[in-house]
Amino acid sequence: LGTGRVILDQVSLEVAAGGLTGLLGPSGAGKSSLLAVLSGRRTSGESSGLVALDGAVATPAQRRFAASFAPQDDILPPQLTIAEHLRFHARLRLPARWPKARACARALREAEALGLRGAALHATYLGRCSGGQRRRATLATALLARRRFVLADEPTTGLDAATALKVMGHLATLATRGVTVVCVLH
Repeated sequence: LGTGRVILDQVSLEVAAGGLTGLLGPSGAGKSSLLAVLSGRRTSGESSGLVALDGAVATPAQRRFAASFAPQDDILPPQLTIAEHLRFHARLRLPARWPKARACARALREAEALGLRGAALHATYLGRCSGGQRRRATLATALLARRRFVLADEPTTGLDAATALKVMGHLATLATRGVTVVCVLH
């Protein structure tokens, strides 16, 4: 960082393609910072070193394009329902040639795969959702584009045990379909 403080030093990580990898460690260990570097979304300080995708060095822009990223902080518009938010992002993130109905159906499938349905999905405004509902809305938004890599920062925070298992099960299913998933977990 500009203060001279080093967040990560001599990090070496290899992630298997089509696998589910968890980054574990105590608070403040640099897990989220590492995910930000991997995703090409580092927002402060300077970094050095190389990040490669499929054996080729990748620029931050290439990493941002290749990876779906679910940040730790849920930044969601309070005046929309989860369904409205996902339908809006489906039109932004999915191919323009897709009919609107197909894009919207994809958005709702992502939400339902994470346990969001009924009134929580269609009638509750994001500003009134629980932390767990917002967490899953953020993850569903990131998963819409179905990129080769998913980087999720604490995808189970605020979830009860059964819902956390459902979310991790969905991420594991994506991994069995060839998506490389990296999650920060506590």
